Amino acid sequence: MYWDKFYCGGSLIRDDTVLTAAHCVVNRKPYTFDVILGDINWTTKKETLDIRRQVIRIDIHPRFAQRATFDYDFALLKLHSRINFDIISFIRPACLPFYDQDDLLTGQIGTVSGWGVIDPKNPTVQANILQKTNVEIMNTQECKNGYPASEVTSTMFCAKANSTDSCYGDSGGPLTVNQDGVHVLEGVISWGKNCAKPQWPGVYSNVGKVLRWIRDHTRDAHSCWQDAI
Repeated sequence: MYWDKFYCGGSLIRDDTVLTAAHCVVNRKPYTFDVILGDINWTTKKETLDIRRQVIRIDIHPRFAQRATFDYDFALLKLHSRINFDIISFIRPACLPFYDQDDLLTGQIGTVSGWGVIDPKNPTVQANILQKTNVEIMNTQECKNGYPASEVTSTMFCAKANSTDSCYGDSGGPLTVNQDGVHVLEGVISWGKNCAKPQWPGVYSNVGKVLRWIRDHTRDAHSCWQDAI
């Protein structure tokens, strides 16, 4: 997402809806920023067709930050106009899980991506080109050993790797899990302490926990699973 520069990630989940983190857009107004789709290098417009959409509505989850700072860290951005997937063939919506797979996520490998900070020692410099890395989803209790237990709620899961991680500026972006060849959007990059430190894993909002809320707000839109049918 952009004002005068890139500041947060997001995932297109319907032809007119982007899922991101609530903390990225809380107290922000629609029409004051754009969503850019299909980009790799955000500093140039020469690599691909510039698919830019204005945001006309922001729906923050009604339970955001009620129990903990980043609890229910979800927001839906309604785009000014739909993406025509027949014409724009290089963009497709991310696939949502069919149901809450909380008990099955531990131990799975997730892929996270974004244009956030590469070196946490230099937090003012973010990536120009889309970065990605793999992380392993952890048992929630293990995650709570590194953070105040009350801050890691049932709507979150944690993931880590030995030397890579999502970082500042990646918030709102996706964590996907490959399930039988389909990259399913299981998490939204939410928060953490520092980056790539094993004692402080990345914390992600669990998409499976809010499927009904998402579907209630996107009933008339074209989704990933419609492409598969």
